[in-house]
Amino acid sequence: MRKAADPGLVLQVAAFLEDNALTRGWADSVGRGVNWVERQLASDEELRHLISDLAAKRHRGAQLSDEDLVLLERLKGAPIDRALANQLLAEHEGGGSSYVGQAASRYIAEAGIPRETLMGIAAELQTPRNQRTELGHAISTLAGHPALAYGAAIGAGALGTAAAMEAHDWWRAQQQTQMEG
Repeated sequence: MRKAADPGLVLQVAAFLEDNALTRGWADSVGRGVNWVERQLASDEELRHLISDLAAKRHRGAQLSDEDLVLLERLKGAPIDRALANQLLAEHEGGGSSYVGQAASRYIAEAGIPRETLMGIAAELQTPRNQRTELGHAISTLAGHPALAYGAAIGAGALGTAAAMEAHDWWRAQQQTQMEG
């Protein structure tokens, strides 16, 4: 039998309280909100840079993945010869990720993609924990903290309870009026 003060148990409980569906969902919601604000405030050039950076970061392996190819073709607005692209990727002195990022940047610049489309592509590529700026990252980290997740849940519960009590009081007042009238 484990004692409640067993350090292993305390660490397990603390780890669970810090990382569970509620805290992850809260942090992801906050991160998505921060990302949305950052995209709204970004210039077209910053959006192009964000997309090429995210394309480079998500590339893995020695060849283009299906996801890489779909994204690059979307940015180019035309089909890409996969074999040639893989050859260029292999020969690129900066490595595969650098090639994908530079290709994305070049295709965006050549295609003249409208701002709304750039914002949509950036939204698809960004994860909730991938902010564009240091300020955005700091806000997301602080506002997405597990303590705030619990505070929001408790606050919502308190508001729900208060609303239910108010509704009950209203219903009782209506019943009382009907009995008197």
